[in-house]
Amino acid sequence: MRFHLLAASLVCLVTVSAAAGLDTLWSQGSYGKSSSVTVMKASSSGGSVVSGRPLELVYLTMRGLAEVPRLILEEAGLPYIGSYHGRESFKLLKPTLPLGRVSVLLDNGEVIAQSSSIVRFLARKTGLDGKGDAERAHVDMWYETYKELFGSHAKWGKALDIESLKKGPSGDEEALRFSDMSNGGEYSSYQKSMAVLTTFEEALTKNKSGFLVGAGLTYVDLALWSSLLELEEEDNMPDWAGSLKLPALKAFKERVEQRENIQAYLPSDRLMPRIKKVDDDYQYVKGQYSMPKQEEVEVVMN
Repeated sequence: MRFHLLAASLVCLVTVSAAAGLDTLWSQGSYGKSSSVTVMKASSSGGSVVSGRPLELVYLTMRGLAEVPRLILEEAGLPYIGSYHGRESFKLLKPTLPLGRVSVLLDNGEVIAQSSSIVRFLARKTGLDGKGDAERAHVDMWYETYKELFGSHAKWGKALDIESLKKGPSGDEEALRFSDMSNGGEYSSYQKSMAVLTTFEEALTKNKSGFLVGAGLTYVDLALWSSLLELEEEDNMPDWAGSLKLPALKAFKERVEQRENIQAYLPSDRLMPRIKKVDDDYQYVKGQYSMPKQEEVEVVMN
């Protein structure tokens, strides 16, 4: 019963409007100090988000595990509400959540938890899960591979280490293919990191459509693109594609980024700030599409 109170709880907790919200987040500086923020997106056709309650995505005031669900909603042009919470606000919300954690999606009274479940639910709803049973299974296969390699590998831990990619191989250390490696093998951070990227480079080269599976964009493409966007940030490795010789991934990243609805999302107030973990908090850090308003003005003028 208490799960049905979630929407009402959110109304009480959300205190900052979308336009002012991101400015407020930047001034507060981190997730631990942040207020709650609500963002709204109308449909691509210009329909109002209040004509029938839109989907509502509940998360924290950062990108994190809500970014792929957000990208699905944005790419599909669906209206939605984003309810994002700072640390103190989340403490109040936590008892009302099915598992005491976010991400959570509200859809006509249904409360769906777990980020991967939300991703698949939204992908089915929007047609971004592939065409036919076999293609959907392959999209799911590549999404699980993406989560393992860009997230946390069962044996290796975090496989992608940007600092190791910057330094390059040590001595005669060779880049290895993920398919030729084993979970119990001993590999350097550079080898594991290169295996992450070359796995998807090979998949894109083999498929030839410009996407990972089939002939059109699916949710796993959006997930992969979000990680490449972060890799390309100035404080990470902006020249990754050229220096690591990954032409298929470079073309893929550019292709997804130029999609009309993604282009509309990137400069919007719906894009949460990047974060960097410092001590027990997540500080907001600037990115090519994410910075305080005043700095955005300065960038345009320069």
